[in-house]
Amino acid sequence: MMDSMTVYTTAVKTANFSLAAQQLNLSPSAVSKQISQLEKTLGVRLLNRTTRSISPTEAGTLYYNRCMLILEAIQETNAMVKDLESSVGGTLRVWVPSVFGRSLLSRVAADFCQEFPNIDIELFLSDAPMDLTGNGFDIGIYLGDLPDSRLIAKTIGPLSLVLCASPEYIEKHGHPHSIDALADHSMLIVTGNESIDIRKVKRLAESAKLHERSAKLITNDLDLAYHSAHAGLGIAALPYYLIQRSLNKGSLIHLLKDFETPGALVHMVFPKSRYMPQKTRQFIDFLSLYFVDLAEQLRQSIEIEKQKRS
Repeated sequence: MMDSMTVYTTAVKTANFSLAAQQLNLSPSAVSKQISQLEKTLGVRLLNRTTRSISPTEAGTLYYNRCMLILEAIQETNAMVKDLESSVGGTLRVWVPSVFGRSLLSRVAADFCQEFPNIDIELFLSDAPMDLTGNGFDIGIYLGDLPDSRLIAKTIGPLSLVLCASPEYIEKHGHPHSIDALADHSMLIVTGNESIDIRKVKRLAESAKLHERSAKLITNDLDLAYHSAHAGLGIAALPYYLIQRSLNKGSLIHLLKDFETPGALVHMVFPKSRYMPQKTRQFIDFLSLYFVDLAEQLRQSIEIEKQKRS
């Protein structure tokens, strides 16, 4: 009966005996025969058949939905048993926004794999919306609002923005000591996402007169703004995770530390399931702690600056 459930659900999903047969490595006649035997056993017609396609009847739809729940439960049970009898391992598929992946997840992945050497990571970088469940991803990372109610989300921290500029820019144009002074400086603006567009921060936009003058650079690419700030083109508000190492090395300078720019929340999302594999749980916990450490480093940096001035 279990094999019949698999054959039947595959046939419904493909809406075609031939396509179902290809996926199951069976002949179309074998698929048709097995479903006909299932209908005979149940005493009810499950499929409407035409020469080109098949579709479930009302009873067939009910049976399909219940079969999917049963098969998913079996898969989860098998995964649970395997996890109990083996060390943490396997391949973890993660979807992540492009710049976030390049600037942060590459470092996180290296540290994570050092701690869990039996886990391999497949990182898919894209700024386009992604169907995590349909594409087989274990985890996705989203900035700001979540697009899919079918997913479970865990908030791991804010996308803290930091005003910064290169030492060369500061040497040439001076150090702004208040947000009002930003009106006299070249500003770099990132568009395309409200969480990083400083023109959406009312107090900052008004003080720097961002709506009354041209910015030195407007771009929809966060990576370009990052490199432009390094090149001395102007002052930018960039995510702390992106520039942390540059601040530590001194290639960028944190400006106006008293001014906190609100940013979007960062979420880890994953498909709804009654069971979560160990590899997924470990990565969620690891990245959560990583963001806690980032937030603490930023807080300490601001506190040290305040102590210097007191």
